[in-house]
Amino acid sequence: MDAIRPGGHDHGWWMRKLVFEPLGMGNTWYRGYEVVPGRVAKGYFDLYQNGALIDVTGLVTGDGHGFTGAFSNVYDLHRFLRALFVDSILLNAASLQQMQTWQTVDAEHQLGAGVIHDYFDKPVPGVGHFGGDFGYAAGAHVFPGASHPLRGPRSISFCVNYGTNGGSALREVYLQFRNELYALVMRP
Repeated sequence: MDAIRPGGHDHGWWMRKLVFEPLGMGNTWYRGYEVVPGRVAKGYFDLYQNGALIDVTGLVTGDGHGFTGAFSNVYDLHRFLRALFVDSILLNAASLQQMQTWQTVDAEHQLGAGVIHDYFDKPVPGVGHFGGDFGYAAGAHVFPGASHPLRGPRSISFCVNYGTNGGSALREVYLQFRNELYALVMRP
């Protein structure tokens, strides 16, 4: 799967040794490189566009090549987010700055190298990532312009066991959830 294998190990092994283990991300697995435990949440999607959710857990297409290969929970997502953007222990300052060199995609998003400048329609935009696969969606963003007096920058981490991509009418429910979560996090 990997053409370059430093030390004889694939990038999945390096993800575990350099990121997951040092950050204490004990509930994160990298599909395609590790066996994902059977206890992960089932994924659902409105497969027939009729408002009925279908269990599509076995149809997940993520292959562990940087596209939906990670299975995690909100606690581990939050650990990763803080380590990257708040505590700055995963990358040096130059790499983090390069990662946040933005390319405008549309009125609501700018892309960096592996991160998204998002929530432009809100008073305080966020930096992080969101994504999903057929039966799942997740997001993790920090809002540097909105700090809590005791905890530092406000942040959002969420996991949803419903696929938000595609033309499902239920996508609006997901977008409403995202907006309501933002409003809760930004409350004084």
